Amino acid sequence: MLDKWRALLDCEDVEEPLTPAYEFASVGESVILHDGGEGGSAGRVELTFVGQPNLRWTGFPDSTPATPEATGISFQLQRHGVEASVDGHRVGRDHGVLNYMEFAAPNTQAHHVVAHWVNLPNIFAAGRIATEKATWNGRWRFEVDGWRITVDRRQDHDKVMARAADQSSYVLTHVMEVRRTDDAVFDVEAAKRLLEGLRVCVSFAFGRWIAPILPVGYDADGEVVWEEWTTPLCDPAMSVGFGWLHRSHTDDLVRLLSCALPRLATLGMPDILRYQMINAVLAVQSGFVEQRMSATFSALENLEWSILVLDSRLSHTKYKKMSGAERLREVLTLADIPHDLDATTFPALQAFVANAAIPDGPTAVVEVRNRLTHPKSPHDEVYQFDGLVRETWFLARRYLTLSILYSIGYQGSYVRMTPPFGWASHSVRVPWASNSPVGSA
Repeated sequence: MLDKWRALLDCEDVEEPLTPAYEFASVGESVILHDGGEGGSAGRVELTFVGQPNLRWTGFPDSTPATPEATGISFQLQRHGVEASVDGHRVGRDHGVLNYMEFAAPNTQAHHVVAHWVNLPNIFAAGRIATEKATWNGRWRFEVDGWRITVDRRQDHDKVMARAADQSSYVLTHVMEVRRTDDAVFDVEAAKRLLEGLRVCVSFAFGRWIAPILPVGYDADGEVVWEEWTTPLCDPAMSVGFGWLHRSHTDDLVRLLSCALPRLATLGMPDILRYQMINAVLAVQSGFVEQRMSATFSALENLEWSILVLDSRLSHTKYKKMSGAERLREVLTLADIPHDLDATTFPALQAFVANAAIPDGPTAVVEVRNRLTHPKSPHDEVYQFDGLVRETWFLARRYLTLSILYSIGYQGSYVRMTPPFGWASHSVRVPWASNSPVGSA
């Protein structure tokens, strides 16, 4: 098959697609995880995409509650020769939901892991893959922190994602294989840390929750040695997003992963970066703009402490004596992030600054935040400026994103995060790395 495509395309770099552990399905269609048969484990478990994703169980004979009022359930389930006790919740007499399930022997090691992505955008992938009937550019392969990661996009990605966006639904879009660059085995906990690091980084980059799910670990002979079921934290598909990284800039995505994964996926490393990135996603995805402001400043204050005190730039005593605006300005100065306010971009903020005699952007966003959190009167001067809170969120979120990228040493491009928006014409270099190459499509 591959020889045929190589001859037709006059190209040797054509490969077979990865085989997913669970087949790609239609938009909103459940993924069947277990359907009886093995070791007498009757019953069915599926990951459903109706409304929010849920792990649902049906029809296990030993799951009947002791009393009609009982909601907790427990039953036995065997997979790949491993029997596990399943704890979940009962919704009806013979069906309900699960939160988490794992099948693995103690101290299990894997040779490679296959996982699946939900609602991952159509990231640029130059690698050519082919089936018997079709070929397309859909493979993205990179190495980071001793891992070789291969991601294959399904052939009908654009079609299913358009339908999923129309329905605010979910769909498996990519299959991923991870293995060590030296082809050595690794423990399951290392795989879990890697998958969580990928989830946080990719969600941070694209401004919404995107998840690798349903990992299956294999030994060198291709036998299943580990499997994990979870209800993923994932946002519905959208026709537009609000990320800082363009989906075609996979070189920049690799730069991000190279900077962040060694901290996020290494045993014993602090969770400071994870906290900052999670709040950066919440700063885009939370409901009201005031909620987004709260998430933004929670991460900014954590970041200021990390950069100024934990990195030994300031003493604890000096830090405590500084105002919130002074701390933010200090971080922005270190990262060469401008402090000024463009009246065209931020008309409400500019009017607020002029009215309150505020000198610059850091002081303005901190003052608006303080007046929201600790108003001086029941009718404080915030909402009288139409669009002020929204503009403050735009600017504070920009400060947060660029400060996180500065803190991890990222050198690449980012998409403009303040009005006017636009993917194609507003991709610029980070200010502290003017000599670094900009990632290209």
